[in-house]
Parts: sequence; C-alpha cells; structure tokens
Amino acid sequence: MDNKSLEEIVSSLKSQTRRQVVKLLLETPRGLRFSEIARTLNIHPSTLEKHLARLMKSRVISHFNDRYLSTVNSILIWEKIKNLQKIDNGSYLFSHILPLDNYELRDRFGSLNFKIIPDLISIINQIKTDFNDTQKLIQAGGNLDYQIGKSVYGSGMLNHNNTRVELILTRQLINQIQNLGEENLFLNKFDEKTTWLYEIEECNLGLGVGESSGFLFLPQLDFEIDYNQCLYTKDTAAIEWLREVFRLLKTQSQTFNP
Repeated sequence: MDNKSLEEIVSSLKSQTRRQVVKLLLETPRGLRFSEIARTLNIHPSTLEKHLARLMKSRVISHFNDRYLSTVNSILIWEKIKNLQKIDNGSYLFSHILPLDNYELRDRFGSLNFKIIPDLISIINQIKTDFNDTQKLIQAGGNLDYQIGKSVYGSGMLNHNNTRVELILTRQLINQIQNLGEENLFLNKFDEKTTWLYEIEECNLGLGVGESSGFLFLPQLDFEIDYNQCLYTKDTAAIEWLREVFRLLKTQSQTFNP
C-alpha cells in the first residue's frame, strides 16, 4: 500500500459516523441496502451518501447488487482500530517494551488479547488459581522472579504425577537459588520423567503458560523487568503465541541437571 492510499484510509476513519457504518456492515455479513443503513443509524440520506462515498473511495467497504458490504479489507482495518483503542488502557502499554528479536512474533503480538494485572498480590493469586495440579502441561521461562517462584512453585502446589513442567531459568536465578541454599525448595521435586529444566544465559522477559491461561512479564523503559504488573490472557491465540515464545527461548537454552 502506498502512502497516499494509507492516508486516505486513515482520513476516512476519522469520522465516528463512518466507523459506525463499518461496524454495522461487519455485523451484517450479507450486506445492507442504503435505506437500511440510513434507518439503522438514523442518518440523513444526503449525509450518508457522502460517508459511503468516502469509505468506498478508500476501499474500506464495497458495493455489489444494490448492497454495501464489509470485505476482507474491512476486517483488517477494523482489527487495527481495535488495537489502537488499547492505547487508552492505562499506562502499562506505554511504559513497557517487548524485547523480541523475532519480528514475526512481535508483529503478531499486536493482534492478541491480553489484559493487565496491576499488582503483585493479584498476580500470585491468579497464578496459584490457574497453575494447579489439574494442568497437563505448564511451561515457564525467561527472566522469572525469585519471590513469585517461591510463592507459587516452592509451595509444592503441583502434583508432578499429573503435570508435566518445563522451566527455563536464567543463570542468575539459578545462582541466587544456590547461594541461598534453597535448592531443595526449588529443585528436589524434579523427576526426569515429568520435569525438564533448562538454563538460559540471559533473557529480558518472563512468561508462564498453562493449558488455558498465560502470563507475560515485560521490562520497563529502563529495561528492568517489572514483576509488580503483568499481561494475562485466556485467549487461545495468545496462549499459542506464548508457547511459541517459550519454544524460541528453548532454542537459546541448554539442559540443566540439578
């Protein structure tokens, strides 16, 4: 798409009325006649005619057999509008970084559904609720927090007879556990049949993903990981994205034997 076409699309969607037209057509896949749009949105015919012409010119919607229709373009553009609306979702998205060198994963992140958990207590309680021994597979890795790990994993809440666990820990965290003499708390439950532990030299994000939910810890603008807030999801596409990030981290890791 050239810059002129992009500017035309952006300009055509500045109008709230035109956005309402696009939304209505997306909700009506078989399309609507001019009179049906005017009646539903209560728009004067002469005004609606101008709005529809503008949307048609920018190829946001189409017209066929006396009906106005949403198209694949409409879906793609509306998805971008929804993503832009996330900017107003507090300061988290403005003050955190996504440190992934894999551009395909970075690009896909923009279409995923996450919500923000704004405090540490809520994070720990949510992890304890979600990551229980009914899970068949739990993967956690990257730059994980010692205190969160101690509160959740160190509590012995997982039954390793039922749950397969894969952990990727940074060398720094492994050293911290060993220096504190807490290998037993974190490492004595490891069974080679149910638990895999990997060591990564360094990583600037942390994640945990189960069968039906996932958590993502990101660095702030100073590149320090923020463990007091995180992104949380129960969306299938976002969970699969987290698993792909985990697999990427595994390729950068090596097996660790406690």
